[in-house]
Amino acid sequence: MLTKTSIPVVLVLMLAATGSARATDESLERQTLKGVRVVAVQVDALRPEVESDGLTQAQIKSDVEQRLRESGIQVDDGASATLLVNVNAVLVGQTSPLYAVSAQVAFQQDVVVRGLDATASTWSVGGIAAVGRANLPMVRDFVRGKVDKFIDAYRSVNPRP
Repeated sequence: MLTKTSIPVVLVLMLAATGSARATDESLERQTLKGVRVVAVQVDALRPEVESDGLTQAQIKSDVEQRLRESGIQVDDGASATLLVNVNAVLVGQTSPLYAVSAQVAFQQDVVVRGLDATASTWSVGGIAAVGRANLPMVRDFVRGKVDKFIDAYRSVNPRP
């Protein structure tokens, strides 16, 4: 059960996962993936308590890179196009510990805006979930599902030869 103090935390996570200025997984956004041959993977740092409860930044990065390679997408840490993974997990509740989780997977690449070079997110998906403390490592499956959406979007404009 959520407490009065945990409800605002969950609401903040929900708002963070649904920003209006973000790219999405629509036809136009998928077109921005066309011709991309190599991607880097960047996973944002997790809170120390999340890592100590069994979900690590290294595990997520390894999972994402493996999934991309299995689908035929080349991964290179030096690539300018980057698949960014952000997992935000906050422990809520006192009697039955529960993590409120938001996961965002976004593709960033170089773009030109009004003659200026910039880096921007051109595709993204995200979601929220709740998971018991003992099941926190299951968030890896949640993230893999988001990465699979990226792979589907990528393959829709970059079919295998």
